[in-house]
Amino acid sequence: MQRHKLPGVLLIFIFSMACSACSVESLAYDKLPILEGQVLLFADDFSDPRSGWDTSQSEIDLKEYSPHGFWIVVNSTNVKSWSRPHLNFADVSISVNVTKVTGPDNNLFGVICRYQDEGNYYSFLIGSDGYYGITKTKDGHEHIIERSAMDFSYDIQQGNTENEIMAECVKSHLTLYVNGIKLINVVDEELAYGDVGIIVGTDEQPGAAILFNNFVVMNR
Repeated sequence: MQRHKLPGVLLIFIFSMACSACSVESLAYDKLPILEGQVLLFADDFSDPRSGWDTSQSEIDLKEYSPHGFWIVVNSTNVKSWSRPHLNFADVSISVNVTKVTGPDNNLFGVICRYQDEGNYYSFLIGSDGYYGITKTKDGHEHIIERSAMDFSYDIQQGNTENEIMAECVKSHLTLYVNGIKLINVVDEELAYGDVGIIVGTDEQPGAAILFNNFVVMNR
């Protein structure tokens, strides 16, 4: 795979805000019997670099805390990069504010639920070009659930703008909302529990720089 260097201005900007992180012990809050109804399980504005998200700095990607949120920059083609807080949930809703700062509009970004390992998880994805879909990665193979290709919606803010993404993983039902609008609901029963996270992907153009903030997980 061909590698590219991060643009100098972007690299300086991101690294000037970056700080290191450390992992936290995995917890399964939604298994506690005292939690009934919709309860806040986890929330992070990424102001504390000790909150446990994966970080990295390489020619392929950058995942790092900053005063403005959490960066994921993917500087290779056809690559997905994700970060997670190392927790364990079953039925949850996940919301996050996501801003494309620079790079191609032909990208993908969103949230992960029921992450069991790098080869098994669900992704709720949108692109800066207005496309969206829910995918399952099973045994390392990714496919769009109940669709042959991504769908398009004008409810997704295109270009260098902010979108609010919400995903629901409730039993076998997987639902994606963007900016308060329900875009898609699919059914899949294979993955029942796992970690949550954020994810960014590229297609034929590298350099997608995405900023995440206000990550919230609620019990469902």
